[in-house]
Amino acid sequence: MRFKNLDNYIKLLIVGLILILFYKSFTIAPFIKKGFLALAEIMRPFIYGFILAFLMWPFEQKIETIIEKYKPDLDHSKKRLISSLIVFFIVTIILVIFIWILVPIIIENGIEFIYALIDSIPSLIDSIQQYIHNVSIRDTIIQIINSYDYNDLVNSALSIDAAGIVTDYIGQFSKILIGYVLFPYFLYEKESLNTILYNLTNLVLPNKHVNKIDKYLEQSSVIFYSFIYGKIIDSAIIGLIVLVAFLIFGFHFSIIYALIVGLTNIIPYFGPFIGGIPVTIMVFLTDGFIPAVICGLFIIALQWFDGLVLGPYILGEQVGIRPFWIVFAITLFQGLFGFVGMVIGVPVVAIVGMLLNDLVAKNKRKRKIQEILTDTNEE
Repeated sequence: MRFKNLDNYIKLLIVGLILILFYKSFTIAPFIKKGFLALAEIMRPFIYGFILAFLMWPFEQKIETIIEKYKPDLDHSKKRLISSLIVFFIVTIILVIFIWILVPIIIENGIEFIYALIDSIPSLIDSIQQYIHNVSIRDTIIQIINSYDYNDLVNSALSIDAAGIVTDYIGQFSKILIGYVLFPYFLYEKESLNTILYNLTNLVLPNKHVNKIDKYLEQSSVIFYSFIYGKIIDSAIIGLIVLVAFLIFGFHFSIIYALIVGLTNIIPYFGPFIGGIPVTIMVFLTDGFIPAVICGLFIIALQWFDGLVLGPYILGEQVGIRPFWIVFAITLFQGLFGFVGMVIGVPVVAIVGMLLNDLVAKNKRKRKIQEILTDTNEE
């Protein structure tokens, strides 16, 4: 009886400690969050390098397979080193070509677009004034304009710390550059990093659970790679179609429009609206009403083609989640991680769905086994 009461006291003590920790977590949460963000900022170059290496791992494996085919006697570490360096040089060459050729064209088109937009403002204002016939509306607009304190706007503009902004951008760029230099090291050290992660997981989990986690990570990688690379290829094709079509239509600044539509097309469902609506407005401001109508109708038809033909052909059924969950994933992850969250939200939710489906299937199998055993015992 004495030991039984002692067990009860120990249980109450554990529950009390858990409640105290739960209560204290609200008071120390800001400090934990601040410390975590500070650590993440310090580790940002390594995070950039790991993300880039993760995206390049399939290419590194293909190159390593080719080296294995032609040089089977070569040491494995040397194969990994050569394949990692090849991937690094290919990515570097692509970036140099992009910066050397495409960036100046984009900047030139961007400057021309700004000038064209400035030139179109007077005619746009005249058009708006023609539609404002109601005196009360006009007086209200004038009253709003007059009530605005432009001194605050000027003071806020003058108070901007330009040097601090430039320094911050330089700091971020340096971290990206360091991450870029680190990514071939992550490629080369892939197996050793996997071994470290496997051993650390083995310290806290049984071996069978570690093997399950490894299996799920492999399946998750397939889903993630299929979605990301599928959307990149799909969006690149859509961007090229827009570029060719807009050049045929004779629209100004077709390169900028194609770039906007292509980049935003990476975002499922919302991407066509995020990119198509601004592009249509930009065409209206620079080319006129009829070209804007043509632009809008073409983008609607193109997104219909992408959603029903091109997208399913490229992506297949690898991700395969319902539209409601796609919208849910984009909304949730956009709030958490911004634009990046809108891109990665769908594969993450697909992975969670895969885990839940496997868990439900496992529980169903257990119930069936229990029912069979129960029926056997009754007989």
